[in-house]
Amino acid sequence: MIKTITFFTAFFLIQAISADAQVWLEGGIRYQYGITGLWNDNIVNDADYSQRFGSGSGYGGKLCLNIGESNGLLVEFMSARSRQDWEYTRPTQNSSGTNQLMWRHTDWSILYRLFSKGNFVEFGPSFSHIRKLRQTDPNLPFTITENDDWYVSKYPSITFGFGSYIIGSNSYALALYVKGSYGMQGIVTKAGDELHYPIPTQTNDYQYQKATTPYYIEIGTEFNFVLGKYARANCGRKVLLFLPDMFHW
Repeated sequence: MIKTITFFTAFFLIQAISADAQVWLEGGIRYQYGITGLWNDNIVNDADYSQRFGSGSGYGGKLCLNIGESNGLLVEFMSARSRQDWEYTRPTQNSSGTNQLMWRHTDWSILYRLFSKGNFVEFGPSFSHIRKLRQTDPNLPFTITENDDWYVSKYPSITFGFGSYIIGSNSYALALYVKGSYGMQGIVTKAGDELHYPIPTQTNDYQYQKATTPYYIEIGTEFNFVLGKYARANCGRKVLLFLPDMFHW
C-alpha cells in the first residue's frame, strides 16, 4: 500500500514539474450515501442466513493536483459509517434473530482521476481505520462495543468511481458521482475466525474459514473550488495564478 501511494505521488509530482501543460490545484468537499456491507462466502451460501444490504454514508474533503485537461492525482479524507445485517433462522435450535454489525471508520485514499469532456473516472488504493465498532445479536449474551481481539483496527481497499460535472464556472464546480470500494483483506482476525466471527452464535461447521470483506457502493456529490494553478510564462518560468478557468464544457 505504501509503495503504491509513493509511486503514484512521485509519478505525478515529476509530471507536474516537467509538464508544459497547465497544472492546477483544487480543493473539494464530498458527501456520499449508499449500500455498505460485509461479504463472507460461507455466510452467503448458508441456507440458515439471509444477507441484507446495509446502509452507510461518508463525508470529507479532497485535494486534487491536475495536469492538463485529462489527468489528476486526488488525495481524499472521509469520515464514514457502515453497517451489515444478517437475518437467520435455525430450525434445529428453534432460534432466530438478526446479527447486526456497525462500524465507524476513517478512510484515506489516493486516486488517479481521468477527465474527459466534463466526465471523470478515478481509481486507486484506500486505507481505513476503524474508530468504533458495535455488534448486537439477540442470542449473544453481550454486546460487542470494541474491536477487542476479534476484529482488525485497519484494512486496505481498492476504490473505483466515476462521475460528471453538472454545474461549473471559472472557479468552482458541482459534480455527482458513484463510488465503490472492496477490501483487500477481511476484518475478522485469526482469533475471531476460531470463535466463528462475524457471527459468533452460529453453530454450522464450515470446511474452510472465508474472509469477511468490507465493501460499499455509494452515490455522492462533490463541490470543487480552485486554489490556484501553475502556468508557464513567456519567459519560461512557472508562475502561480489563482482562480483559473478550469472547467471546459
